[in-house]
Amino acid sequence: MGLQLTSIVDVRKLTKVYPPRVTALRGITFELPGRGLYVVAGPNGAGKTTLLRILYTALLPTSGAAYVLGYDVVKEATKLRKYIAVVPQDAVPEPYLTPREFVELYLIARGFSHSDAVKEARRALEIMGLEHVRDRICLELSGGEKKRVLVAATLATNAEIMFLDEPTAGLDPLGRASVHEALRNLVKARHTVVMTTHLLNEAEDTADLVVMINSGTLVALGRPDEVKSRILRYSHRIVIHSPKDKLVEELKAIGVELHSEGSSVTVYADKDPMSKVITLLARYGVEFSVHRVGLDDAFRELVKRGVKLESH
Repeated sequence: MGLQLTSIVDVRKLTKVYPPRVTALRGITFELPGRGLYVVAGPNGAGKTTLLRILYTALLPTSGAAYVLGYDVVKEATKLRKYIAVVPQDAVPEPYLTPREFVELYLIARGFSHSDAVKEARRALEIMGLEHVRDRICLELSGGEKKRVLVAATLATNAEIMFLDEPTAGLDPLGRASVHEALRNLVKARHTVVMTTHLLNEAEDTADLVVMINSGTLVALGRPDEVKSRILRYSHRIVIHSPKDKLVEELKAIGVELHSEGSSVTVYADKDPMSKVITLLARYGVEFSVHRVGLDDAFRELVKRGVKLESH
């Protein structure tokens, strides 16, 4: 295979500028180690899809280089494509084909014999938990089931790396959970998954490693828990609805971090001050809710600081 592998994905000063002068990626550099589930996370317009399209050889970079499985994504694109499978953003299975027919035809289009396509399609649909709907047309399936059909098609190829662009977009929590389970099944089957999402807490729930980008730049790279612990000084946020001014003053006296938004105030606190805050809120009898901090809180903090945090 390509280069001597020290990482499964190696991105070096990657830049993409669309005409006339729209910069989507600004010299991004990072590496992804061995097999796992990697999530490229960031808000809409961050450059996630551009990055993924370059990695799966559908788009040329303006400058810089990227290697997948040791192959140069520009110079060795044809060789690399044998080892990858892709689910583009907003992809859906053909509505009047059944999952079995869709996966089999996808494999035949990739060069599988008919007998191998039938065998691999059956195996992939079983792993994805779709055996019970394999002969129903895709038009009749739920959103989560349709996404899992696409994941089954990539799994059936036995590709070493699966690239999925926003595979849970538009799904409800149950649909997202079913796709997450499907992706975990891919990793258990010794494949690598690289997916994008604009839902930062989704990355926290699914990723072995998160690549966090914003405005075309890398802002954080690491395990979700590491990223949070290195950025945030607190473990919880408490949202207080319509607090009185006197209560806000007493909260400030405790020394916690406060942010106002509309009629609500959010308190950021660690374990010790949190107990004092909750005691105070109970005394005032106000409505409040307690949440563990997530990657979305870490992302907001990074953007506020204007800094980049990479893994160590």
